Amino acid sequence: MRYLKRHPDCKRLKNKRNNAPTDELSAKRAWRRFNKKDTRKSCYKIQQGLCAYTELSLDDRQLGSHLEHIAPRSRFPERTFLPNNLVLSILADDYSGHLPEEQRFAGHFKKSNYADDWFITPYDERCERYFEYSATTGKVYPSQDLNETDQRKATKTILALNLNCEYLVDARLKQLSALEQKITTLLANLNIDSNQPDEHAERAFTELTATVLNPTDRRLPEFYTAKQQLLKRYRSLMINHPHLPDEFAPNAPALL
Repeated sequence: MRYLKRHPDCKRLKNKRNNAPTDELSAKRAWRRFNKKDTRKSCYKIQQGLCAYTELSLDDRQLGSHLEHIAPRSRFPERTFLPNNLVLSILADDYSGHLPEEQRFAGHFKKSNYADDWFITPYDERCERYFEYSATTGKVYPSQDLNETDQRKATKTILALNLNCEYLVDARLKQLSALEQKITTLLANLNIDSNQPDEHAERAFTELTATVLNPTDRRLPEFYTAKQQLLKRYRSLMINHPHLPDEFAPNAPALL
């Protein structure tokens, strides 16, 4: 999950907030009649083309996407048109409807499973610190640096969004494994045998990081946060353990 620094907003949303729904039925009717085009565009731009929950590409035409209420409008009708309650989530309504429950994920799995005191949202500036991604399993876990309370929040959020369903785990594992292969191959071929990594090694790693993480046409790569974490772990290892070339062998185990 990646921190979103801004909220979607547009004239239509502002106008709707002047007369917010007060119950589930009025929220359902108001949302059905609402022209969502500008809000979708705003969310897409802020999210840089990634699902706010899974970081899958929103350009996937097969999966599709939908505007998601973080706090469900059925239980929080007054938040229906609040910009900090709206994100674009992967899976279009019609596509999700054809999937068995256990194969759904993100907003269409969460449904009304939400509470302010535990659900971690992408508008929380600390959201990225709650989760760790494994290049070995493809799964997402609560960060080991969290206290017990925050670990429970992370666990409940992962379960609520089904972030470790088979589809996401397979897709995440495939991309992280490919990236790890690139990293370890690069580092294995560099001269890392002095007390400090040489400038060439650091420059090569920086260039790889930019190639992997920099946006293309203002769209970020899928699983951006997971890839960022993997790159940071290897960079830390490179800097702190320059005498351990075995760590950089192409078949080295993942760091998580």
